[in-house]
Parts: sequence; structure tokens; C-alpha cells
Amino acid sequence: MDEDGYDEGSYDVPTKGTDGEWLEGSEEVYDFIVCAVSPLDGEYEPGKPKFGFLFPAFVDRSSDSSVIDIFNADPDNVQTDLMEKILGGREYLGE
Repeated sequence: MDEDGYDEGSYDVPTKGTDGEWLEGSEEVYDFIVCAVSPLDGEYEPGKPKFGFLFPAFVDRSSDSSVIDIFNADPDNVQTDLMEKILGGREYLGE
């Protein structure tokens, strides 16, 4: 993860044959953005993440751009304001 708290990556999704064995190569490359919101420990070192998200979500071994996976370190203190900003002003509906 870079100093901005987010990173992007790609995952080559392996394919299974009809016999259940893994095949060489893949049919899909999953491109994603991952973000972590952390307090600072010291002057520039990020601490343990408090909130984060993965977009698009990885559902049924494929990319799903209609879903964002969200992480809250404290489930009793859900960051709904921050989630609504990430969702572009749309209301966070929870699970």
C-alpha cells in the first residue's frame, strides 16, 4: 500500500476444468482498488487500519462492480458517514 492509503492490483483468476483440476492461464483478470484508513503511529507510520474497502468486490470468483467490500475494525462503531462519501452520497444500507 502506498503512502496515500490505497493501492491497485490485479489477480489472475485461475480456471478449473470440468474434471475439477486447475488449468494453466485464466479467463479473467480481476483488477481492484484496496484502501485502508489508519491513524498515524509516530510522525509518518500508519497504525493498525480502522476502516477500509475493496472495489470492486470479488464475488463467486469474479469481479462485481455493483458491490464494495467494506472493513470496519470496530463493528459497534460503523463509519456510515465515510461509507456514504465513498458511495458517492448514496445511503449505506449495511449488510
